[in-house]
Formats: sequence, C-alpha cells, structure tokens
Amino acid sequence: MLAKLKLPLRQIPELDTIRFLSILLVVLHHQFFQSNSFLKWFNDHGWVGVDIFFCMSGFLITSILIKEKTRTGTIDLPSFWFRRMLRLWPSWLLTLGLSFALVWAISSNNPLVRENLQTLWWHYFLHFGNYSYIIYGKIHTLFSHFWSLAVEEHFYLFWPLLMYFLRARRAVLIAVFMLILGSWLFRLWHLSRGETGHVLSFSTHTRIDELLMGCALAFYAERLRDLRPLEEAVMSLGMVVLFWVGLVICKDNPTSIFLSSITYTVIGIGTVLLLVIALKGSPFGLRWFFRNPILSRLGILSYGVYLIHLHTNTIVFSAVEKLGLGLGEGLLAVINLIVPFFPAYLMYVFIDERFAKFRHRSPKAALPTKVGTV
Repeated sequence: MLAKLKLPLRQIPELDTIRFLSILLVVLHHQFFQSNSFLKWFNDHGWVGVDIFFCMSGFLITSILIKEKTRTGTIDLPSFWFRRMLRLWPSWLLTLGLSFALVWAISSNNPLVRENLQTLWWHYFLHFGNYSYIIYGKIHTLFSHFWSLAVEEHFYLFWPLLMYFLRARRAVLIAVFMLILGSWLFRLWHLSRGETGHVLSFSTHTRIDELLMGCALAFYAERLRDLRPLEEAVMSLGMVVLFWVGLVICKDNPTSIFLSSITYTVIGIGTVLLLVIALKGSPFGLRWFFRNPILSRLGILSYGVYLIHLHTNTIVFSAVEKLGLGLGEGLLAVINLIVPFFPAYLMYVFIDERFAKFRHRSPKAALPTKVGTV
C-alpha cells in the first residue's frame, strides 16, 4: 500500500526507520501531556529525537562528502549547497510562511506577538532562529522548532568547507574531535556562568558535537564489520545505558555542572552505537526491526512531519476545544501523531519529489579542483 503511495524503500531502510521513531519522540514531546507516566516520559525526554536526527545527519552528509572527495579528489561546494537547498528549502519556506500566516491570524488581540513577528521575521529567513530564540525569546510556539533546522543549516555551511580545505583524513578527524571538545567546553562555560535552558539547548556552538559524532562514524563506517550476537548484545546494553544516563542522570543535573555539560555527549555516543547496530547488527536482531518496510517508508516523511507537526497540533487542539469534544490526552496524542503524516505526504509528493528532479542540475564548482582525498 505504501509503495503505491510513492513511498519507496531507500538504500539504507534502517536509517529511515530510525527517522520514523525519532519523529514520533519529537511529536509526543511537543504535546506536553502529563496525564500518565507514559505520556509524561515523552514530555520529559522526547526531545532526544532531535539528538538522534543530528547524529544521523552528520553521518549521512559526511558519507556523501567522503564518496565525492574519494571519487573526484574534491568537493563541489556550490553543487552540495544547491542540492541541500533543493532538498530542504521548498518545504521549509512553505511551513515558515504558514507559521507567519497562522500567527498573524490568531494574534489579532496580541500586539506584542505581532510586533515581534514584524521585527524578528528576518531572523528565521536567515536561519538565525535558534540564536534569535535565545536572545529575544520565541515569536510563537509555531516558530519554536525552527531552531534545530538553523543548527543543521549552519552545519551544512561550515562542515563541507572544512572537508574541502583539509586535505588529509587525519587532519579532518583531528578537527572533528577538537570541535566536539570545543562544543562540550562551551556548555561547561555557559553552565559555570549560571546559564541554562535555551542557551545550552538551541545554540549551534553547544549542539554541534552530536552532528560531528555522526561525522566521525562516517570515516570509520567502511571498516566496521558485521557484529557477532554477543557483540551486538553488549553494544545494545551499552546504548541503553548511555541513553538512560544522558536522559536521567546528566540532563539538568542540579548537583553537578559537569554531568549537565556532558548530556549531549553521552546521548551522541549512544546514538553512534544505535547507528552501528542498525547498520551492522544481526539480520535477526534489532536490525530486523529497523528494516521493517512500513516504518522505513513512513520515515521518508519525517522531515515534513517535523516541519508541520506544530501546525497540525495547534489546529487539532483548537478544533477539539471549539467543538467541546472533551477527548482524553491519550486519544489526542494518537490523533496528533497521525494527522501530520497527511500534509507531510502531500509535501513529499508535490514538493520534495518534484524538486528532487532538479538536484542533479547543480551549478559547476567555481573553486579549485584538487584538494586531496579523504
């Protein structure tokens, strides 16, 4: 059925399943339900879906860049940025415009929101939304999730440049580990100054390490062999422990700024183990689950769901309140999980697929062609 809906199985279906699971975490997190322990867990910890996205994005993008640099001896920077723009910007601009329209419509009695909308709109168009959120506060809930896309865009800008200019694999890896260290030190510095919350969560310089851990994995991916059952079991246990430590022990630890500062580091390492298990695990273990064709196909819609889910949440909540339906939080959670997949599918068919046809028509690189290989 999903195949008939133009949702194909892609080259690495395991990663699409992880995308699907990650977006479910994020959608449940953004509903802020606490009626029972199950929903409260997602309210408290569902943000980890973004961390998984970050690490996986670093892995995938770096894998693409390594292949290009190995094949051609260089990285065609204009072509890379052109392809990224065609992949991300059309749907992003649509949902960003929808955010402006909806917020303007529902804020007729709130002059402060409209003033912020008129003053800060350009921050979001220039992918400065994460730092704008930190400095000026959010315009409205419908803009709050654009911070993570800003972090991704900053990564897409500087990381290919770094790989372009650094000739040797060792130099790139040294830079990766120095940047990971720097991101952790920034978090430690902010915490030592008593700065918490959005400064730590939304800043590119404090969140880039999870993307870079995915980058590091990409350099070692070809050397990884299939895991033996015992190795996979140990690695799976380690992954669970790391996620638990990051989410429960480290996050916002009231007694130790060191533990708080390594939250994203620990979760990033846990995500690296998750990716290794998904790619090299036994076909009869967790990898069997990650290769589920239904979940993999639904994972293709994760970007659209991420962009649109706050809009659909707002519409669902408003409709339920206006109609006086009195639905419980559990049922509302299920509805809000399902609804964003419909507009996400429409965006995939009518926007993503159509622009994908133009990605191969990338502009010629205007930079020198021989910079070494990775």
